[in-house]
Order: sequence, then structure tokens, then C-alpha cells
Amino acid sequence: MKYWWLILVVIVYAVALIGGFLFFLQQFAGINGVLYFSSLTFRDVGITSGALASLYVGITNFGGE
Repeated sequence: MKYWWLILVVIVYAVALIGGFLFFLQQFAGINGVLYFSSLTFRDVGITSGALASLYVGITNFGGE
């Protein structure tokens, strides 16, 4: 417990800051981002039914796991 001050050392703080920043950026490039914009992608290729687009995404998501 007496070593908590080591977290405040500049190099450890910098590494933690970079790791947190990379984690934040990953949220925009992960599967959540892909699924968020999938309805727009399907609309661009001509699929107007939201239910059909959701079915395609679900099948793809199930098949990929």
C-alpha cells in the first residue's frame, strides 16, 4: 500500500494516459461503430427495409463468432 505514489511518476502517468487515449479511440473503430453505421451502409446499397438490414447484420454477427 505504501507504493501508490509510484502511479504519479511521470513515465507511468504518460503510459496510462496513452493507454486510455487508445482505448477511447478504439471505441470508434470497433464493432460498435460498424453496427452503428450499418443501417446507413445498407441504405446506400439499396436495402430500404430496416428489418431486413438488421437480419443481415445479425446473421453476419452470429456467423463471425
